[in-house]
Order: sequence, then structure tokens, then C-alpha cells
Amino acid sequence: MIRIRTLPHLLAFDAAARHESFSLAAMELCLTTGAVSRHITNLETKLGEELFFRGHKKVKLTPRGRIFALTCRKILDELAAAEAAFTEKPAIHYITINCLPTFSMYWLLPRLADFHQACPHIHINVVTSTGMITPGSDFAIRRDPIHFPGMEAVPFLEERSILVCSPASFLKQQAQSPDNTLIHIRVRNDLWDKWSAQGLTLPENITRHVHLDHTFAGIHAAEENLGIALVPRIFCEKHLASGRLVWLDSYGTLLSGNYFLVRQKRETPAMREFITWLRNSVFTAPLEPGKYE
Repeated sequence: MIRIRTLPHLLAFDAAARHESFSLAAMELCLTTGAVSRHITNLETKLGEELFFRGHKKVKLTPRGRIFALTCRKILDELAAAEAAFTEKPAIHYITINCLPTFSMYWLLPRLADFHQACPHIHINVVTSTGMITPGSDFAIRRDPIHFPGMEAVPFLEERSILVCSPASFLKQQAQSPDNTLIHIRVRNDLWDKWSAQGLTLPENITRHVHLDHTFAGIHAAEENLGIALVPRIFCEKHLASGRLVWLDSYGTLLSGNYFLVRQKRETPAMREFITWLRNSVFTAPLEPGKYE
């Protein structure tokens, strides 16, 4: 390791060089004139050369001292800039994202910790709603284009839906139980119709139906052994990984749509950073040329 033994003396030398005065340097550094003089004398001893011509109550840099002063000034400026980089805090920016409640709960929120690590100076405000996109949000996330007519939108996430149930219900399936319940989700009443339209197989011996309002309620109902639910896989990955839900993969998978990132007309630097993070992290569909660039 290289030891810079002259470093303690450089501040005194720099101040004396700028003022061409030991006493003025002492005032700037809140030292005595004698302390400044000793710093510079020690520096000259280590360098083996005088840096100042000393006169009566006045000092003047030698030619070599003037060159060394320029180098010293550059070093101290770089140190000051490095210190400022640690102490200065970037400006705080805010982004409001309007998205569907279940999407927020099971997809967006689990990923925001990664975004905060990548962009700690940007604060996210999440607003949930299910209807048309209204002004006031920087971004919105919607599945159906009918909710953002005339607005710029990019598909960024493909949705595939699967049949899931509790482990207990799965065992009944394995035993070919004569009693199956289908769970229906009102906000996604399109899923069972699409399932049938694509010719995918339904469980046998369906004896009852349960109807619920939201996807998260359907997931919870399946966990509670109420029946078989058809839900987007992106919302139940943790449930499958933990064993709270079982995927009935023998019935197939439904390609059920795409999620779109919709933005307002304006664009801020913070919005561009969010788009870059999203592109690098989760975009599954190619961006259209010229969009979100």
C-alpha cells in the first residue's frame, strides 16, 4: 500500500500558496501562524526542496513550488468532489401508478423493493382502481384496451391462466371424486368462457358453483378448499411455490391476454427511469419503435 505522508500538510500549503501569506492561511484554517509554518517546513523537508521564498512578513512561491501548488489544488478538488458525492442527496421525485387491485397486490408490490434499490430517489404512489383511466396518474396498468381509448399504451406482460385448487381438493381429483366445485370471479368472468372457447378440458362431475367479486378472493377461496379456480398464474406464483395451491396442469393453460403500460402525455426524468427499470426487469413484449424511448 502506498503511504502519502505529506497529506496532513497539503491543506496548509494550499492555503499559503493561494494567499502567499502564512498568517492569512492560518486565519482561513483556524490555526496559528506557527502551526502553518511548521506544516510547510515539514512538507519541504519531506520533499527535499523549498517551496517558498521567505521575505519580511511575506512569502512567495518558488517556480517548483508553483507547479506543486497546481497539483495540490487538483488533488484537494478531487477529494472535495468525492466527499460531496457521498454527502449530497439527490432530489426526491414521485411517480403515481394507477393499477388493478389484484395486480398491485400480487405483482407490482412484490417488485417495488427491487425498484427502490435501483432508484432510491424515486418514491412510488400506488392507486388502485378497476375502471377507466382518469387524469392524475403518471402511469396506469390495465388489461383491457377499452379502459384507455386513445391513449399511448405498450403491452408489457403476457397473462396465462391456470386451474388451481388446495392440496386437499387435489387429492380428491386424484381419487376421481364425484363432487367438484368451480369458483367464478366476476371481474374476470371472461376466463371460463375463453377456456371453453379454446377447447380446453373442464374438470368432471361439477356439482356446484361459487361466485366471488375479485381475483384475490378466488385465490383465497381455492386455498380454503372451496373448489377449483381459474386464475392468472402471475397472481399465484407464491401460493404454488409454498404448496398452498396446486396447479392442475393436466388440464392445460389458457393464454388469457396482456397487461398494458399506459402513460400520460407528459414525461419526466423519473418516469423515464421507471420505464428503463421496467424494460430491463420485466418487459416480455418488444417495445414498438419510437415508443417509450
